Amino acid sequence: MLIQAQRKFTLAKNKMNQEYIKKQIDEDKESRRVAREESLLYKKPHFGPEETHDVIEDLVYEDRLKKHTVLNNLKHQI
Repeated sequence: MLIQAQRKFTLAKNKMNQEYIKKQIDEDKESRRVAREESLLYKKPHFGPEETHDVIEDLVYEDRLKKHTVLNNLKHQI
């Protein structure tokens, strides 16, 4: 009877160890999945100042001015 109790205790201990290891493996897989998803997300590089509305308007204005200048030059050539 003592041998059976020891055997049951050993089996229960082994089962608990297996469950603990399985839980660790699952947590490791989950952390790897989260890390992989985070690495695939787009991250804006932070080089220089941020583009504000005023900066974008200035760039659009410069682009239009260049196009207008080219158009005028071509008209004068004709």
